[in-house]
Amino acid sequence: MSESRIKRIYILDTPVDVVNSREAIECITDSIESEAKTAVFTPNVHHVAKVCLDSEFKAVYAQADLSLVDGMPLVWVSPLFGERLPERINGTNLILELCAVLAEKRKSIFLLAMQEKVADLAYRKLRERYPGLNVSGCGFLGKDDVFDDNKAHKVIENINALRPDVLIVGFGAPLQEKWILQYRHLIDSRVFLAVGSALDFISARIKRSPKWMQDAGLEWLHRINQEPARLGKRYIFDGMAFLFFMSCHILKKSGEK
Repeated sequence: MSESRIKRIYILDTPVDVVNSREAIECITDSIESEAKTAVFTPNVHHVAKVCLDSEFKAVYAQADLSLVDGMPLVWVSPLFGERLPERINGTNLILELCAVLAEKRKSIFLLAMQEKVADLAYRKLRERYPGLNVSGCGFLGKDDVFDDNKAHKVIENINALRPDVLIVGFGAPLQEKWILQYRHLIDSRVFLAVGSALDFISARIKRSPKWMQDAGLEWLHRINQEPARLGKRYIFDGMAFLFFMSCHILKKSGEK
């Protein structure tokens, strides 16, 4: 499935592509064979709220080559923005499904996290789970080092020595998206996948919520329960900001009728 044939809508100011998981994986594998470097982002409510509030992040998201919605609330509100999205494409599930396909195709990936332990554990678990997959390496950049050119270039040297087909970056938004766009021209990979906390889940540093909570759009409650100090304020603020901007959008549309 060519990316040029994908329909794109905007939820508030955030671009979102109307695809299902199978089509998304097909787009990613097609991109590996192309000459272009492909940035794949996975927006959720946090991203959408931040895009509305941060013009720099909005400009970054405008450059997403593939934008796969990772949040049930965005699926629910998508009809208000032109078309209902077929499904939520969860970042963790996307990586696992993609790795299964890449293993069959004998392709390679590199994992880049914000903690060395997360990178190492995710590396080991993916190698064990997908024997045919070339998990060529892993690395990490601490939060204060993400945009330190010297440290970033050292990591990039390691990546380029291995030339992975897909670079999976799990710094969290907006660092991962900004980092990909700032450095991808220096990196010898085709696909750059921003996945938030997916590597934390794969490494088992964080336990995933039960499937019924994922399907019901309640995974955020499980996350807050696990990391209340870090995520409590963020989810409350993002939720309120998202509701505010959605209300403004609905009122504007009502006024145009």
